[in-house]
Amino acid sequence: MLAWITILAILLQVYLVSNVIHEGHNWGDDFALYIHQAKVLAGDGTISALAKTNRFSMQHSEKLIGPYLYPPGFPILLSPVYSMYGLDFKVLKWFCAIFLIASIALFYRLVRADLPEGFWAVFGVVLLAMNDELLLFTDNVLSDLPFFFFCLLSFYLLKLPNTPIRLILLGCTVFYAYLIRDIGVVLLPSIIGYQLFNTKRSEWKKTILLPLGVFVILLAGSKFYFPGGQENHYQEILKASSAPSYFFKFRYYLEWLGACFKLPIENFFSGLLILCLATIGTILNWRKNVHLTIFLLSYLSILIIWPAIQGVRFIFPLIPVCLLLIFQVSNHIVTQFKGAAYILSVLAIIYLLPYSLATYKNVMAYSKTQSNQAFTSEMQAIYLKLSQADAPQGIIAFEKPRLLTLCTGRTAIYCSPKNFAASKANLLLLNKQTMHELKDTTLHVKQSFGTYVLLEKQIRY
Repeated sequence: MLAWITILAILLQVYLVSNVIHEGHNWGDDFALYIHQAKVLAGDGTISALAKTNRFSMQHSEKLIGPYLYPPGFPILLSPVYSMYGLDFKVLKWFCAIFLIASIALFYRLVRADLPEGFWAVFGVVLLAMNDELLLFTDNVLSDLPFFFFCLLSFYLLKLPNTPIRLILLGCTVFYAYLIRDIGVVLLPSIIGYQLFNTKRSEWKKTILLPLGVFVILLAGSKFYFPGGQENHYQEILKASSAPSYFFKFRYYLEWLGACFKLPIENFFSGLLILCLATIGTILNWRKNVHLTIFLLSYLSILIIWPAIQGVRFIFPLIPVCLLLIFQVSNHIVTQFKGAAYILSVLAIIYLLPYSLATYKNVMAYSKTQSNQAFTSEMQAIYLKLSQADAPQGIIAFEKPRLLTLCTGRTAIYCSPKNFAASKANLLLLNKQTMHELKDTTLHVKQSFGTYVLLEKQIRY
């Protein structure tokens, strides 16, 4: 019965995802570099040429937009899909969504591995499957859902018997989570901590050194084969003095965590409650939960230390981790108090009904919106025009430079209209509604495209 409810929840999730995914993509610029790297890995260009182009773009942009290159894990996954379907955004989004759907089934197995009572596994599955932050995110081509999956897969493998094959696979999944996003490195101390406290000292050589050795070998191979590209991001840590305060970021991420659970209280206090319950879970049966404790503390600390404010997608891995720890608290209450199982079950169902209904309404409302901004017919016509041989030559300033480079092959940088005159660019692609921000009145209109205009600097002799 519980398995059937889980399958039904996953099928409902698939239906909701089908309503979320739209043609095209929003204005977010990160997806463009991920796809461009996948395009290169599929054989269209070289990674060194892309790194050189994007390094120039990032170094001459007015503000930090992103790394010179993203870690190659997600582009590697994306490259065969791009090879077969090209820039078909619905296919690329569904590919990412598959990792979320698989994660829900994996989460069910994770809970059942720790708790004999199947109710909490089903409750967790419904909670994750009906989480509107996760569902609405499937309308993006970004690395977060594959990273989410590989984190859960690593936790699941950690719970299986310590056979050599399983330990090798564990090293591979931890490495691949890291290859998708650098912060995945926190999985390494998590699995080491778990093995130290849950296996015999005589087995440490196998349970710790084998996955660690696999990780190191794969890391060395990836460093040899793939260029870096994240160094400009790491340098930002040194500029933390100008970043928001640690307390501000702590509150910010707790508000997002609280928003994911939709409790009938302010999001900050909701997030604080979730974190407090998870902390109690780390204390109960701490040996069994040590990997989750290390992951939660390390991951959250890195988010807080990092100078830039990230979005809700960066806390996605914390949602199942907090749930796993909270379920430990629920299980402890059930074993200590007679009748607690019935009361908690009723409360959980009462909570899930409005939670799921609110998610359904949000998804249906989103399905009627127009999320495609970057690939409208007008923007596609602009990309086509700028990619032709007779298009005006030079460096283009545009609000989404990596997107422009992906779609036109042109070198682009970011700068605001008011600073265009002092920039490295000689061309400016600008929405006509922002023309009033221009400080240089000597610009020449080179081409007009509906709501956009291409301006050129006048040559002064």
